[in-house]
Amino acid sequence: MSKIFPKLSFCIAVYNEGRNLKKNINNIKHGLAKIVGQNNFEVIVVDNGSNDNTQKIIKSIKTKNVNVYTIGKRGIGKALRYALKKANMEHVVFSAIDLPFGFSDLKNANKIWNKHDIIFGSKAHPNSKINMPLNRRASSFIYRTLLKIFFNLKIKDPQGSVFLKKSKIVKVLEKCNSDNAFFTSQLAIYGKLAGLTMSEVPVSMSKQSRRKSKFNLLKDGSAMFFSILREYAKIKKLKS
Repeated sequence: MSKIFPKLSFCIAVYNEGRNLKKNINNIKHGLAKIVGQNNFEVIVVDNGSNDNTQKIIKSIKTKNVNVYTIGKRGIGKALRYALKKANMEHVVFSAIDLPFGFSDLKNANKIWNKHDIIFGSKAHPNSKINMPLNRRASSFIYRTLLKIFFNLKIKDPQGSVFLKKSKIVKVLEKCNSDNAFFTSQLAIYGKLAGLTMSEVPVSMSKQSRRKSKFNLLKDGSAMFFSILREYAKIKKLKS
């Protein structure tokens, strides 16, 4: 345990995770207790439209430091916004239930958290160690390239974990209205426009991250592409 870690809200959006939900929440709790300290964190879990037994399980969870919520509509962006509103700490983490980077991203982010408003755990960082299928690597590269072309983002990968100061992003949160995974890209886009200080840290993918992804390359990839176009048009209109 290190006393230099701030108290934090660790936010997770879940969808059809009933099979391993309790196990993964316990992994998060035990990991944070060792790293941050037993009384220095809260875990916020938001189920977004699951159709398996996730809702039943999540309602049965009654454990210290864990707050659980259910929203009816599917959407990771919608769930993370809801989690942020419920967060009681100034320092907030967006991560995934299976901890794809373990806690490597948290440890790296904490080294510079006092200097930045938003930090992204980046798979595109030159010091990252990742294990991804070729098609996912290709789609991520195309997505990052489009963000660079349309928004001139210096942040290379805003689609991993996110570390932020809640009070600093209040002024941009209203504009970050995407209900899908594009939400974290909006944080980078509008954070840049608002002059927030942002950075990226390397990540190391854990063995847990090798599970089958719920990301559909055609459906979800197309949605992300059209989200970029809509956001670009929206910003152009605001500037005109």
